Amino acid sequence: MSFFAELKRRNVFRMAALYLVAGWVLLQVADVLAGVLGLPDWTLRLVAFLLLLGFPLALIFSWVYELTPEGLKRDHEVDRIQSITAQTGRKLNVVIVGLLAAAVTLLALDRFVDKPANAPVTQQDAAAIPGELAATVAATDAAGIAAKSIAVLPFVNMSADPDNAYFSDGLSEELLNFLAKVDGLKVAARTSSFQFRGGDADIAEIGARLKVATVLEGSVRKAGDDVRITAQLIEVDSGYHLWSETYDRNLDNIFAVQEEIARAIVDALKLPLLGKDAAPLKVTATTNVEAYDLYLLGRHHAREPSAESLQTAVDYYERAIAVDPGYALAHSGLADAYMFLSDYGDMPIDEASRLAEEAARRAMELDPGAAEPYASMGLILDYRQRAEAAMAYYDRALAINPNYVNALGWKANALADFGRFRDALVLAEQAYDLDPLSNFAKSGVINSAAAAGQFDRAETLIREMIAEYPDDPLGYEEYGNWHFALGQLDAAVPYFIAAHRRRPGDTFMAWRLVQCFVRMGDDEAAEAWYEEARRRGPQANYTHMARLEIYRFAGDPEAHLAYALKGVEVAPRNGGLRLNTGAARYRLGDLDGAESDLRLALELAGYDPAQQKLLANQFLPAVFLAAVLAEQGQMEESDALLAQIDGLNKLLWRQSEIVSTPYRNDAWVSAIRGDGDRMLASLEKAVSLGLRGHRSILRNPIYQPYFEEPGMRALIQKMKIEEVAMRTRLVRSGEPRLPEDISTP
Repeated sequence: MSFFAELKRRNVFRMAALYLVAGWVLLQVADVLAGVLGLPDWTLRLVAFLLLLGFPLALIFSWVYELTPEGLKRDHEVDRIQSITAQTGRKLNVVIVGLLAAAVTLLALDRFVDKPANAPVTQQDAAAIPGELAATVAATDAAGIAAKSIAVLPFVNMSADPDNAYFSDGLSEELLNFLAKVDGLKVAARTSSFQFRGGDADIAEIGARLKVATVLEGSVRKAGDDVRITAQLIEVDSGYHLWSETYDRNLDNIFAVQEEIARAIVDALKLPLLGKDAAPLKVTATTNVEAYDLYLLGRHHAREPSAESLQTAVDYYERAIAVDPGYALAHSGLADAYMFLSDYGDMPIDEASRLAEEAARRAMELDPGAAEPYASMGLILDYRQRAEAAMAYYDRALAINPNYVNALGWKANALADFGRFRDALVLAEQAYDLDPLSNFAKSGVINSAAAAGQFDRAETLIREMIAEYPDDPLGYEEYGNWHFALGQLDAAVPYFIAAHRRRPGDTFMAWRLVQCFVRMGDDEAAEAWYEEARRRGPQANYTHMARLEIYRFAGDPEAHLAYALKGVEVAPRNGGLRLNTGAARYRLGDLDGAESDLRLALELAGYDPAQQKLLANQFLPAVFLAAVLAEQGQMEESDALLAQIDGLNKLLWRQSEIVSTPYRNDAWVSAIRGDGDRMLASLEKAVSLGLRGHRSILRNPIYQPYFEEPGMRALIQKMKIEEVAMRTRLVRSGEPRLPEDISTP
């Protein structure tokens, strides 16, 4: 018998076909599971390598062995008369045909089922988010443009009086807001669509940049009590008008006319975009023209993240409420402005949170069908580190308005508290897709990508932002954050200073600069930037955080505790302050006091012992409490907390293996457990990935038993050398270092 015939008799060819088809199907299954389970990127490469390695082994196995009724036997041990290779071959044929059918089915699904092309977030990523969020990944064409999508451009003010622009802008925004509530319709956000005001871009360019299939544009001409409004819906690909209408009205009541026109346009839009069965839209607004004008002015100023603009927004919102106390959106806007004043202004966080909650709850009472109040309440709870409670409000807001960009972005931030950075990136991408020209939306993608270890992609977006908007402080802030995450503190400083100069009244950048300089060992600069924060906002949240950061690194636990206790007198339920008092008491050896404060800090961070799991924002109070309990001999509770931290760390490692945080966490846990070798290995890895500030290790009592270990001493010395190098590079660069080196408002 020829060699070829022998290969055929022993089913070697069939085995090869079976192996190849089964291997291909296995790769497809592994691809799906990798996305759903959040496995590392190299998982598929490993599976493919193992399959290639097994191919010749499978052929050799088929050649050497034969399957008999008695089991596997070597081929030469089987009598040819009793051989059943023919029957085995027929069975293999059936298996091969079945696998081929499965392969064809997978290919057909991949080919004919719509999914985004060249999208940075895959369908598998979207599938990792439960409920209605997964459904928001809309069907798109080859260019990534959803078929049911629209941008509402600012209507052109054709009136002789330029002051009438508020009317045309208001009409455009109302139309945009109504359309955004339509389920299944993607609506480009105002920030992006209004950037085309007065420009010469054609419809094709606008559609491409905003990633929409249709564009609504129009004009408003007002003369005395008469107004003419023209609106037209244009298909981007063809340039054809899908619908157009002209309205001539009398302006006895501007707002009533605006609502009438808005309803008519929305009703007309439903037919070509959503079909005949689309449900009617509900309009929720004030009927008071003066209140509406004041609300628009408040919303305009609230978009500028500065203390002055936000305070102006508060004033306008309060005036709108005084005119119409039942205006829900004015209450909701007021809530958001209060919260941002605690970031960018001088309002204490607890006062801002209290006032904001009053406004948000009033808004929910006035209009339970509006999305904005629920998102506002979620933001308040997020600031209080109550991520799980915040998520419920964000979900409610998105159920009402799936296109509400603020809710998408804020929920993405909340998901980061769960350590679900990939899920956060999915939502951030959705917000950015709706608002592609918004730096705030782009910032959400940058932060989520960096948290997931996608530093190259984050840097690309940051460079685009600075190149397109060189006067916007946000791009410089993000580049500073990017360098900080990588441990490049000397490179971060110039970007934080650039953002500080471009954002008058803001204390956030001063706090970030304090963080840089205490980690570089430059206490003079750290104190100078704390004083700069105090000059801008003596009661601002970030000013107090800057002072606490200095005390934490300076090795003065008595001063640290005293300063934090002053804050507790004003805000006894502030979780961040309780964490600081607990950590300071631990350093001072007051274990009972530390335990009490840390338990409260963990509770205020939203920890539920019954769930037996930790969120990322609960790590610090949990790990300090575990250390205190271990020193007190309460090992069962300490071990339970450490086990929950292990679970959190596994989640973080699945998200990214090139971020320092999970390695730092593991070092703390290992130190508490007495595993010095693992502690040192994890700490060295964290330092290699960007952890900076040797004093944060020396001031941490968890590491106390290991300070004299040769490996720990060598690591601390290495960190000191890098700190000196960073200080030297910053001086040699000629970049400003102190506030007096620059002129700041």
